[in-house]
Amino acid sequence: MGKSIPLWAVAVLAVTLAASSAVLTWALTTMKIIHGTAFVEYRGDIEIVDFKFISDTEVSVTISTNISPAPACTIIISGAGISGSKTIQPGWQPPLTVTIPITGTLTEGTITIEIVES
Repeated sequence: MGKSIPLWAVAVLAVTLAASSAVLTWALTTMKIIHGTAFVEYRGDIEIVDFKFISDTEVSVTISTNISPAPACTIIISGAGISGSKTIQPGWQPPLTVTIPITGTLTEGTITIEIVES
């Protein structure tokens, strides 16, 4: 004669399986796996030393220059579904890390970070 599984054990197993499946589906649909490249462009004597995404709404960009006093500039981020910019006043001390707010939804593609001297 075969062993029977209690009804409560079957219910617990079904609930656990449903919850695990829901969590896995949520994780896979909300995770943003971005594939692409970043193209860094600079003009004049200001260069981008580093950049990284802090969150879905902010990018951190580190800039530097050999000019004293440092000139005013605008950092522009565009492409791959996002955009944002921030203007830096003259006289900043290099290297300077700036947090730039971005709008849009990050998608696959190329991100351009451009520096325009003001």
